[in-house]
Amino acid sequence: MEILLKLPVNTFPRKVNLTDELNRPPPEKGIKDARKVTELLSHENITKVKSSPYKRAIQTVVGTSNYFGLSILIDEGFRERKLADSSVTNFDEVILKYWENFNFSLNGGEAGFVAQYRGVQSLKGVLIAAHMSNILRKTIIALLLTSGCIKKHC
Repeated sequence: MEILLKLPVNTFPRKVNLTDELNRPPPEKGIKDARKVTELLSHENITKVKSSPYKRAIQTVVGTSNYFGLSILIDEGFRERKLADSSVTNFDEVILKYWENFNFSLNGGEAGFVAQYRGVQSLKGVLIAAHMSNILRKTIIALLLTSGCIKKHC
């Protein structure tokens, strides 16, 4: 079994209102990059496509799911870390704090270690489900994670 984890590229400009993260679409470059993802994965044996619930994440893998005739499985555990309850005006500064201190969070935000734990638990669930359903060793599960890119084609 092989697992591909992919982060949507260039998801937002630096100066942006981040209050509606769930429905924010990818920019034009993100849409073009999604086409590249489909091209790269078209030679693989994709049997499952999972995504975070974010619109831009789903749009990144919709081409791949359509190519292989698969439904996109939504996994809340792969959602992005919530930065705060309200819009963040000093985005670059806040992101730096989040990366410097994995325990840091703004009011209503999610600390890095909490987001990481949630993502790892979801990934464990994928691995357990793959094992339980006796998926063949060379089967590839395409996962879109909005928290990082770990495998090839990143």
